[in-house]
Amino acid sequence: MMLRNKKLVIKSKLSELHKLEEFVEQISDVYNINSNYYSNILVALNEAVTNSIVHGNKENENLDVEIAFVSKNKGLSFTVKDQGKASILKIIPILPILLSKIMKTLEEVYI
Repeated sequence: MMLRNKKLVIKSKLSELHKLEEFVEQISDVYNINSNYYSNILVALNEAVTNSIVHGNKENENLDVEIAFVSKNKGLSFTVKDQGKASILKIIPILPILLSKIMKTLEEVYI
């Protein structure tokens, strides 16, 4: 039976990031994800989790970051949630940078 969902909860400490790699590796093993996709997933999640720790939770070790994995008929998805008080006004300036990184990754994967 295939793994359908999995969750990892870490403290808001950068030293906890090693747990993210183990989490992604376990999922990659179950779904036979090739090394290119594995690397892309790990880089994207590492960036998102680091952002959540540093900017979302302000490195408050009493707060958690949750990384959730779900397998659906149309693919695999990951969600990162922090316990910080985000403001959409703080997110808007970084949207073009994030979109640029996503487009570059898609070009590398599909070209």
